[in-house]
Amino acid sequence: MEKKNKDEFGRVFACSTVGNIVEWYDFATYGALSDILGQKFFPKSSKAASLMESLAVFGAAFFMRPIGGMFFGYVGDTIGRKRALEISICVMVIPSFCIGLLPTYSSIGFVSTLLLIFLRLLQGLAVGGELVTAYVFVAERSPNPNYAPGYTALVLGSANFGTLTGIASVAIMRLILSERATIRYGWRICFFLSLPLGIFGFILRRSVGESQVFSNKTQKFDKSTTQAHNPLRTALQFHFRTILLAAGVASMWCGGFYSVFIWLGFYYNGDAGGSIQPLPYGAAINAILLVFLCLLFLPFAYSTTFSQKTINEHENQNMTEATQDYLTLPDTNARRALKFGQLGFGLCSLPAFAILQIESRRQICAVVAQGTLAVSLASFGCGLPFFLVQAFPVDCRVAGIGASYNLSQALFASAAPIVMTALLSTNPLLPGLALVILAFLSFVALHTYEFDRKRELAKPSLGPEQAISYSFTSSKHRNRSNPSFSQIPSDNANSYGNNDDGILLVDTHAIAIASNDTQKSAAGSKQMKSHFELTILNRGEENEISDEGSVSAEKKIDGLSQPHEVIQGSFQNTGTIPERRENDSPHLC
Repeated sequence: MEKKNKDEFGRVFACSTVGNIVEWYDFATYGALSDILGQKFFPKSSKAASLMESLAVFGAAFFMRPIGGMFFGYVGDTIGRKRALEISICVMVIPSFCIGLLPTYSSIGFVSTLLLIFLRLLQGLAVGGELVTAYVFVAERSPNPNYAPGYTALVLGSANFGTLTGIASVAIMRLILSERATIRYGWRICFFLSLPLGIFGFILRRSVGESQVFSNKTQKFDKSTTQAHNPLRTALQFHFRTILLAAGVASMWCGGFYSVFIWLGFYYNGDAGGSIQPLPYGAAINAILLVFLCLLFLPFAYSTTFSQKTINEHENQNMTEATQDYLTLPDTNARRALKFGQLGFGLCSLPAFAILQIESRRQICAVVAQGTLAVSLASFGCGLPFFLVQAFPVDCRVAGIGASYNLSQALFASAAPIVMTALLSTNPLLPGLALVILAFLSFVALHTYEFDRKRELAKPSLGPEQAISYSFTSSKHRNRSNPSFSQIPSDNANSYGNNDDGILLVDTHAIAIASNDTQKSAAGSKQMKSHFELTILNRGEENEISDEGSVSAEKKIDGLSQPHEVIQGSFQNTGTIPERRENDSPHLC
């Protein structure tokens, strides 16, 4: 059985990384051929076409990524992670192949420009959901929680490798073909190659099963709850603070990667403004150091996974495939990798840009400066994916990561080249200071998240088999003999009950199973008072149980939700621990 699980995870890991490489190959190919595509689809004589070119670059790369994150977040948290990955690779590969088939501006005019922009927007949509869904799928299918940080780190490394593969394929094509042949038909070949690669990746993804963590979670929803489940609403309503903090943590990777490997390419070419002269072999240095970054993911992923300090099994008992909800990791190797990267990036950014100003032996200085920053980014990048995965519960995990990571991309990655260029024109050291501020922002966001997490873990909890009875009185609902209740939307609560029993959410962590005893008022009016005995069932997590407080619930009549009828009342601990009924479960997650 163990060997079977390992073989199955091998296919899961392969389908996630290979598919990721294919998608980022397609995405990078467009960028590497941008000069030729500009000639073919955005002629300089057309001002309208030039404007559309600008809109396509910014819209596809950054505007569509948050939308893609939300779309695939919804699919991944409602239909399944596997299905989201299958859709994303199709949405990336088919438009890429179609770009290779497009007639040029000289053939059909402005229509070709519109078609190219439309296909590019579809690619941006796929990129917004591919990487974050792959993080979740690999982490949840990991056979051992101690190995999950390293596996998810390699998923991000595969995206960098896919980018490198796309750039390399274009470079090889330019070497093999003459410039005339490349402009005439050679550029199409790189897009055509995406189809067989995409088919291979799709077949791999079809061959694996769904995440058991996701399957177990959805089985616990009743039919009405599943239909009403909206992971985007859950993530924004109950995890908005976590989304902002996760976006802040990811800012160093998003802004740092685009600054160190995208903007520095313009810097080496002398196109970043200021008085910087072009650096001979600057493009080659940038490409080699990008390879270096990809290779660095291997030792960092290894150290993140197989460090001497492993994850405490007791603290992470709910991280296995059967019971995973939150991946509660108070002090993981992944977070230490984040902190190491933040420290290195913050300390080395200013000296790195000071080294770049040295006039003699500029190539060596560039390798030292950019290589130092690459080491810090690799360490940070190895810890980031698993940090994002463990920050959100399973029912809105893909949506939460998609919102936070793509928000960071939109805010920091899109602005990085513009901000760095503006700062360089003022003072050549200011770009380094901007990277220091970026590292500090990420550091503050990470420690704020850890503070929130420790405060949550410090709350008192029930044992896994304990329950507490509460006396609850409600004074606001209609005259119904056996009303049924469902909790208000919550990331930590699911519907549970039948026609005779109702459910009330007592706080953000506990479920109350309520047996009701309804009595009409003497006057026979529609207003009446009911008494409920609430049983708080522990879900195996750190739950805060109060002695008294208020409760609010959504009313359901004959299994149908009545959103405008809200039950409100108060509860008080009776101090008794009732016997568990046969259909009660200690884990309602």
